[in-house]
Formats: sequence, structure tokens, C-alpha cells
Amino acid sequence: GGTATFTVEATGRGPLSFDWRLDGVPLWPKRNSPTLELKNVGGGQAGSYDCVVTGADGVVTSKPAMLTISDTGAIVAGGLWREHYTDP
Repeated sequence: GGTATFTVEATGRGPLSFDWRLDGVPLWPKRNSPTLELKNVGGGQAGSYDCVVTGADGVVTSKPAMLTISDTGAIVAGGLWREHYTDP
């Protein structure tokens, strides 16, 4: 397995917390970081990833990014890898 990295960028009144999810289920252990790095990626990690960002201004959820593992074991990613979120 290779490495897959997802990143979100968020601004707003902090502190900001980042809750990464796979197919709508929070990842455990919690990774409170704007970057999610998955190492030794295997088929069990394929799916739709998003990030719930919480701050003093409210909560916003990123658009999902799809992680697919091909039959040859290659990592194929689709969707948004990086998106900028700003709360007024």
C-alpha cells in the first residue's frame, strides 16, 4: 500500500477542530488536523472521505473526496482534494 493524503483549508475564529470521516463515520483515533495522511493504504480504506470543521463561527463539512483502490493496488483518488472554507 501507498500513501494517500487529503487536505482541507479553513479560516475562522478558532480554535478550529477537524474531524475526518470515512463514508460518514468518524475516524478513530480522532485526527485533529487539516491534513489526513493514510499510510499502507488497502482496500478497507477505500470510500468517501470528508472533514467536519468546527470553530467559534459554526460547523462546515467539506465536499467528499473518493478514494478507490484498483485491482492492481494503485490508489485512485477523485473529487476535491483541497477546498477553502471561510466563515464570515
